[in-house]
Amino acid sequence: NRPDKVQEANKYFAIESGISLLISFIINLAVVAVFANGFYNNPKYIGKDVGLEDAGDALYEQFGRSAQIIWGVGLLAAGQSATMTGTFSGQFVMQGFLDLKVAPWVRTMMTRSVAIVPALCVALLFE
Repeated sequence: NRPDKVQEANKYFAIESGISLLISFIINLAVVAVFANGFYNNPKYIGKDVGLEDAGDALYEQFGRSAQIIWGVGLLAAGQSATMTGTFSGQFVMQGFLDLKVAPWVRTMMTRSVAIVPALCVALLFE
């Protein structure tokens, strides 16, 4: 109930969220840079639309098996980083700003569902 403690907690929540977003941005930037470098000079893909389905194969052809594995791990890390950042943000909003009194596991399931359910629907519909 002390305003100074609430202000201090909000400051640290903002710092933590900012760091999470920065790390997420850096991971996504690295993934896009590797992706662009892998396709820029590859004559097989000039004039074609290249997506995530073709990325691993193209990187394998140009850089070898290790690049394909690194691409996959980086893509997974980018997805996890973005999902966790969204989950943390949702938890902070529900916990601090909206002052909702729910069990932590319910709050976690609600915020993660907001991130996972749409992605899962798109993956299943466009398989």
